[in-house]
Amino acid sequence: MIGLDIDKDQVRVVELKEGSEGITLTKFGVAKVIPKSSAENISHAISRTVAKLFAEQQIEEKEVYSAISGPRVQVRRMTLPPMPKEELSEAIKWEAKNFVPFSIETAAIDYYLLKEREGKGTKQELIVVAVDGEALKRHLEIIKGAGLKSAGVTPISFALWELAKFQPEFSSEELKGLVHIGAESTCLDLFKDHDLLFTREIDFSRASITETLAEEEHDPEEFRRVMFSVFGKLQNELISSLEYYREQFFEEKIAHLFLLGETAELKDLKEYLFANFGIPIDLVDPLKNLRLDPKIDQDKLNQAAQNLAIPIGLALGRSREINLLKVKAGKKDQGAEALKALEYVKIPNTAIIGTLALFVALIFGLNFYLNYSIGKIKKDLNSKTVKLSQLVKFRDRKQAFEDITKKDIDVKLLMARVNSLMPRGVTLAYLDFDNKKRGVTLGGESEDPKNASAFVKRVEESPYFRKTKLIEIKKVGKNTTFKMNFQIN
Repeated sequence: MIGLDIDKDQVRVVELKEGSEGITLTKFGVAKVIPKSSAENISHAISRTVAKLFAEQQIEEKEVYSAISGPRVQVRRMTLPPMPKEELSEAIKWEAKNFVPFSIETAAIDYYLLKEREGKGTKQELIVVAVDGEALKRHLEIIKGAGLKSAGVTPISFALWELAKFQPEFSSEELKGLVHIGAESTCLDLFKDHDLLFTREIDFSRASITETLAEEEHDPEEFRRVMFSVFGKLQNELISSLEYYREQFFEEKIAHLFLLGETAELKDLKEYLFANFGIPIDLVDPLKNLRLDPKIDQDKLNQAAQNLAIPIGLALGRSREINLLKVKAGKKDQGAEALKALEYVKIPNTAIIGTLALFVALIFGLNFYLNYSIGKIKKDLNSKTVKLSQLVKFRDRKQAFEDITKKDIDVKLLMARVNSLMPRGVTLAYLDFDNKKRGVTLGGESEDPKNASAFVKRVEESPYFRKTKLIEIKKVGKNTTFKMNFQIN
């Protein structure tokens, strides 16, 4: 079982073997990606580094499980009405159009159905993964360029989940969080009883810390001040993510926070977060419960342990919950497969040739008929999915109307709902409301006009608001300001 974790700066690999006494870590390696020259393509440099690392560590297995991350990977929790499994994939694809920043038609989409929860029998909750097709293709080409074969590709959050399953600390009914601070981003996962409930990628990384510290020289006191400023950014991102989770899914507060990754070992980080969160903060040992091959250099392993969390999780899980390869593969051309098979058949006479030709023609005809029928069914399903989506929105609006029409405007609740719809990078400038007419006017700004438009669209589609109207949107310097009004149901 080979777990391979790659990014533009570093590659990490582990080899695990399963036996009667448990799982043993037999080989591992970490290597920096250093292009030979400015002309060398970064993807080629990564492939070359991976191949060299496998040779140095004498890893003979060629099938690997890897993780993919970045802005072209979207992982969201989604709630849908109960429906047959064969209709679920199309409904997920339809809903995913609302949050993916790339073409849904060429994306690889997979999902994990959360365990049924008491009192939620009228809904099914899922974690949906959507990956840009071109990003997945580039990822697979890097692995192929290293002379390896991809057995599975999964998001980082699911690799960390597999590692958490191997840790007894995550087995209780309390809500617990795992924060992995990586080279390019930070991943927050929330668990209860070894079940993944929520995941979010945070704009905080080892690279951002290095850049901050490299800006100027610091004396010890200044260095401490800068580090606490960096810790504060991480804390604010975590608070924002946890508040979003509670508002969206009405779950209790987190009971314990665990840190993972090389940067998680920074001095004073645990103490800083404990002082601000007031809950236990501990570092996870990725090697816990693993047997170690006697040939392994224990000192080197201990130094690299926090860097090996993701590849260990990949090797343990083998992409069992989410495997983007199985959903990316298209249906085989049955006619082409039949023709390919004929290459290996020795044909004795013309009668057999005619029979086989007729057989191939029948397969082509059947394939055409099936594709036509499937296309017609998909078209009908898409139409029904649209109607279903409209019915769900109508039901949610009706429920929201029944809940709050007889009440005065609850400003705290209003702000919570507005904040839950607000994309990252959008800030509110002012808010005013008419309690009698249940009308709200608000204004804000964003560096990216797309974020402002996305916010207006989310408010328009929310079951809690109606009669949404964009009054004004304009460019002011580097920012885009906007003004809108709507009524509360």
